[in-house]
Amino acid sequence: MTTPCAQSPGMKPPGSPRICTSRIPPRESRDAEGCGTAPEFRVPGRIPGPVTTMPPTLSQTPRLTLGELRFELVDYRPEYALELVKMWRRSFQRAMGLAEQDDFGELTGQMDFLSAIDPAHIHVAVDPGSSTVLGFMVLSGTRLDHLYVHVECQGLGLGTALLDLAKRKSPAGLELFTFQRNEVARGFYIRRGFKEVERGFAGFDDNPWATDREQLADIKFRWEPRAKRK
Repeated sequence: MTTPCAQSPGMKPPGSPRICTSRIPPRESRDAEGCGTAPEFRVPGRIPGPVTTMPPTLSQTPRLTLGELRFELVDYRPEYALELVKMWRRSFQRAMGLAEQDDFGELTGQMDFLSAIDPAHIHVAVDPGSSTVLGFMVLSGTRLDHLYVHVECQGLGLGTALLDLAKRKSPAGLELFTFQRNEVARGFYIRRGFKEVERGFAGFDDNPWATDREQLADIKFRWEPRAKRK
């Protein structure tokens, strides 16, 4: 089992997107929040500080400001695919300590994987001025499959904003997977109310970057609203 931010089906390693705007403060001034830390990627099913209030639907394309990071949530469009996948790969590679590269075969394979996901389940955060992809998540019912944030935009609250949206859209609870070695993602979810419920291993087929089984050790996390926990 397994992974933007728990973990979802094994992703094929990700590339670098355009740099975020100059509104982003120096890295040393950011908080330690691991927003957007990658969940793993896997194919059919495993979807694994105060934030400005967001409207309940993406159709309203809310424009938010988190510190000095400005973004708006928009519906997924095919033209986002290449940039989104490169951002996804880079975020995953950095979180997992992998070489940062964009192998052509892996890149095209991951784009094929993305194209097989129902667009209605993909929520994208973009810069309102340049339309640069800053982050995304895949949410299907209670399954949060991927949640990733641009490496230059992490620690600014965008990951938390996406996760809060997922909680509002799935008030009954959420489940996701994250690799055991991805300590930043694990901490991110635990601090936001997720509990570990199971440990296992993701498959090699969905994670071509892995060289041994231990790298695929994963954790299933679950979040339930307080009312349901009582």
